[in-house]
Amino acid sequence: MITNLWLDDGLGTTLTLGPLASGIAFQGIDFTPSVRDVSEDRTDGDGSIDSTLYAGTGALTLSLRLFGATVRATLDHLGHFMSPSLRPYLYIEDSEWATGRRIQLRPDTASRPIQVSKGLSRDVALQWKCPNGIWESEVAQTYQFWASLAATTGVAVTVANGVTIDVANGLTMPASSTAADQTIINAGDAPQPFVAYLYGPAFGPELVNDSTGETFRFVPSYSLAAGAYIMLDMQNRKALLNSDPNSSVLANRDFAASTWWRLGPGTSYVRFIADSGSSASTAATLSFRPGYYTGP
Repeated sequence: MITNLWLDDGLGTTLTLGPLASGIAFQGIDFTPSVRDVSEDRTDGDGSIDSTLYAGTGALTLSLRLFGATVRATLDHLGHFMSPSLRPYLYIEDSEWATGRRIQLRPDTASRPIQVSKGLSRDVALQWKCPNGIWESEVAQTYQFWASLAATTGVAVTVANGVTIDVANGLTMPASSTAADQTIINAGDAPQPFVAYLYGPAFGPELVNDSTGETFRFVPSYSLAAGAYIMLDMQNRKALLNSDPNSSVLANRDFAASTWWRLGPGTSYVRFIADSGSSASTAATLSFRPGYYTGP
């Protein structure tokens, strides 16, 4: 059962729609998902070659009945969320869900008929496109984990000459460390992008998904200073130093070894690696919202 329903424009304006909203009787939601079809007919046989992976743009219709002395004011308030420049979110909480869900909207059309026979009540149907095509958790999941430092040098031994060690000075090598994989759980049923913050100091920072073998790495010569960080945005394909939109560090990406990847449904095992130069403060923070193909 739906326990709460509201619109939020992300700029500080909200509107509660049900089920206990004053002057608004929630009538229902019709969400129509779509699939982004990627296929081509076989030239040498029956059927097609189908590589469809993702959802397409969805459509959502919200039906309300407005009543009482504030119908006009409520219509004006609803009209704000129909502005073509806005990308508001519709939030829904249900008694059977562990957390609420939300979906991004892009205004489409609205029907606001006047029914004279119904007195002060008015039925309203608002329609939006849903650019992302899926629902996502109302609550973001955040994980923090520390870096592993790769061992880059060792001792080379030739069979003919062996190794001679100066006992007084001993043998020194750069330290290495191995941190356990961070277990990340996507409770939804849709692969989701994420935003990661990679904190220095580190040479050649790298974020690895050990569940799939996918990685995003920077060249070993790239130095991330202590106190600095890279914002790695897998949705919008950005890598920004200290989140500055004018300071992209994608030129330092290892293009041959890197890919943009998502967190699949279920459990993923993720590591943050530094080629060298790390310290106790070298860490990563990863944040995402579980995604769902179904809504209310």
